[in-house]
Amino acid sequence: MKSKLLEPIFDMFFPRRCMLCNNNYALDNLCESCRSRCFSCPLGSFGFSPEHKGALFYYELSIRDALRGAKFQRNYSLARLVNQILHEALEHNMHIERLRDFAPDAICYVPTHWMRRSLRGFDLPSSFAALIAQHLNKPLVHALTKTTLKKPQSSIQSKSSRLLAVKSMFKLRTQKKNYQKLVLIDDIVTTGATFDECTRVLKPIANKIICLAFAKTP
Repeated sequence: MKSKLLEPIFDMFFPRRCMLCNNNYALDNLCESCRSRCFSCPLGSFGFSPEHKGALFYYELSIRDALRGAKFQRNYSLARLVNQILHEALEHNMHIERLRDFAPDAICYVPTHWMRRSLRGFDLPSSFAALIAQHLNKPLVHALTKTTLKKPQSSIQSKSSRLLAVKSMFKLRTQKKNYQKLVLIDDIVTTGATFDECTRVLKPIANKIICLAFAKTP
């Protein structure tokens, strides 16, 4: 590993490139141009249960490119970049303050089917949930499992079709413990259909549930 004293020299002859555009100099893997195209989602509501859902970013421009590369192209570097963006967002995002005020007992996540997880090599929702659990100093629980493998929700356009597609897709992984409050994490949310189905399944073990996605489609 190169010394901190030698970093300026290395940067002069071997400038670090942005992981998204691969053009501009990037001090922390993301150039200022691409970083400026990461638009935060305001502290608002959406979906069927407005008071219980939110997202950190809009799924567009730099956030969309990073998530697509990580999730659908098996790009481990972009997966690390997305986790880095989340880690930075946890320091000053109003949604995190909302979660802190909510005072959850634990953090859980929308699971990926084991076959798709094996093909991708990693699972973004669980890694996001682990980071948030660590930031809030709360336990991470593997509360749900995905029972069926269907075509991705991103390939389904209408809201009614998405609701039908996720019906009975998840089940409780454990019923050993009940929680007063849970936070449910996912990577991308569009209509909120997956959040609603997972919330329904979690109801027997949780009195209150807040849902938070990394990104929301505009």
